[in-house]
Order: sequence, then structure tokens, then C-alpha cells
Amino acid sequence: MKGRVLGFSADTGTGIINGEDGRRYAFTTADWQAGQPVDAGVRVDFEAEGGTARGIYADAGAGGVDVAVLAASPAIGKARALLTSTIAAPIAIGVLLACVLPALTMPQKSVSLFDLPSILSLAKPFGALDGDGGGGGPSAGFKLFLMLRFAAPLLALGLLWQSWKGASLRLVTLATGTAAIVAFLLVLLVKTGLTSASGPFGAALGQVIGTGIGAWLLLLSGIGLILAGLGKIGKPLDRDR
Repeated sequence: MKGRVLGFSADTGTGIINGEDGRRYAFTTADWQAGQPVDAGVRVDFEAEGGTARGIYADAGAGGVDVAVLAASPAIGKARALLTSTIAAPIAIGVLLACVLPALTMPQKSVSLFDLPSILSLAKPFGALDGDGGGGGPSAGFKLFLMLRFAAPLLALGLLWQSWKGASLRLVTLATGTAAIVAFLLVLLVKTGLTSASGPFGAALGQVIGTGIGAWLLLLSGIGLILAGLGKIGKPLDRDR
């Protein structure tokens, strides 16, 4: 019969196994043949003799991991609390997800926030995004300006870390929300620059380029984080210090 160790006392050398039949069986270390320390949660295979377990071995089919024990571990409990004690943490995860989802879409090409500069090669035929209007593609200054897109994911990671530590979240929540909205505006800026060029190329591009789900998720997450940081939604996110 298979079961799981409910508890064990090293002082008395006795323990209890919960069998798969729903009954509980007592055992002693003399019957423990599992070849590993007796710990609560270990899945075992044993022979039942009345209310006693004999010939107890580790359950080879258990895979070495007990889901129930894992779910009860402090780390899993802390991770669960991270997602349920404050609304800011789940929204921060949404910001990270938004950064890898399509921000701009075209029939043959979609780019995420991280890959946003790759679509700027389309600007080479015209000077919409060129710093000097020379039609040579985006200026170095504009590309440097686009580095602001990394603020949103970095602050989102910082928010999650602060939440994990149980630190005050108000300022980092507001900063992350602002950075997410700025990232959304950067996407719109690139889209506008690509489609506002004079000539048929810009007009044709405007017909096929669209704002992707990643950009909209950034906007919604940013608004949500700002409202959360101001205490307008969810539970209070920080403690006044």
C-alpha cells in the first residue's frame, strides 16, 4: 500500500502514515527501510498489518517531490502572499509581460518594446525620425532617447523585489506606473514618426502598421499602478514611514 508520512518523533522512534485507503498506520524506526531520513510528507510504500505499517520503503513512483509539501513550504507561501497581499505586484508582472508582447504590428513584422529600434530601419527612405532631416535613418540622439523603454521593466523588477522584502511600495509603484506610460508613448512616437513621412511610402505604411497588445497592456498597467500607488484601488500598498 502507498501512503504519506504525517509525522515522526525522533525521541520515541515512532510515527504515523496516512494510507491511500484513508486510514492511519503507526510505525517504528525498526520498520523504516526507506534508506533516507524520516520526514513528514515523504511518500512511502508499505505493508499494512492491522493498524501498523511494516516494511516501509520510499515510493519509487513519487518522483522525489511531494506537491502538498511543496505547496506548504515557506517560499511558496511567501510567493502566494506576494501576489495576493498587494495589487501592485500582479500589475508589475503585467508590465514585464507587456515588454515581450508585440508593441507594433505589421503583416510581415511585429516588434516588442525591447525590439523597438529594429523597426526604425523602415525610416531610412525618409527623414521623419532623422535628427537632421537628411533621410539617413534615426539619429543617434533618438536611439539614445529610446533607451528610456528599459525603465519600465527594470522598475517593475524593483517593485517585485521590494514587495518580496516587505518594504514600502508607494514611490516605486508610482515610478513604475509612470515609466510604463512613458514606454507606451515611446511606441506611439515611433509609430507616428514612421507613418507621418511625406510621400506614398509613409501613407502606405500607415495603413498596415498598428499598435500591438503589448503597448496597450503597458498603458493599462501604468494607469493601474498609478491608481494603486495613490491608494485608489486595492489595499494600501505601503506603510507610512
